[in-house]
Amino acid sequence: MKQTEVILLPRFLTPDPDLASVKLLTCDVDGVLTDGGMYFGSNGLSFLRFHVQDGTGLKLLMSEGVAVCFISQSQNEIIARRASSLGVPYCFLGVDNKLAPIVDLAAQLGIDFQDICHIADDINDLSLLEKVGFPVTVSGGVAKVKAVCRYETKTAAGHGAVRELCEAILAAKRLG
Repeated sequence: MKQTEVILLPRFLTPDPDLASVKLLTCDVDGVLTDGGMYFGSNGLSFLRFHVQDGTGLKLLMSEGVAVCFISQSQNEIIARRASSLGVPYCFLGVDNKLAPIVDLAAQLGIDFQDICHIADDINDLSLLEKVGFPVTVSGGVAKVKAVCRYETKTAAGHGAVRELCEAILAAKRLG
């Protein structure tokens, strides 16, 4: 008789009281803060599309004392410019092992991994998602990521998913 494997999917994001303990939000960029599309002009320039509501959500979160970090495998300078324009103080680009710089950042900030939330969509974030207290994926996240995440946004990547997460964290902090 063949055993059936049970896969628990993440629940949709709500203002879970546990989210009140989040002190650091780390965000994958491509496929989370952007829609995952890669746009190249005929002159070789690349373009990324960010959603303004995500930026506002991140600013609101930082104004409430939550640290924010962008972390990406991409080395696209546009990401650093977006981080700078929002006042996001930590931005790691060209990172294959995303866990290592966040271990260092958490130590620098004195934040326990149980108080870190990471939002991602693909397998290159698994090592970090498996370590943080609040792993989150966007609605288009791949199955292996969904399998380790506690929450999933209802909103698509690049269309306000990060804002949805920021609002859930802020609501939990107001309740707690």
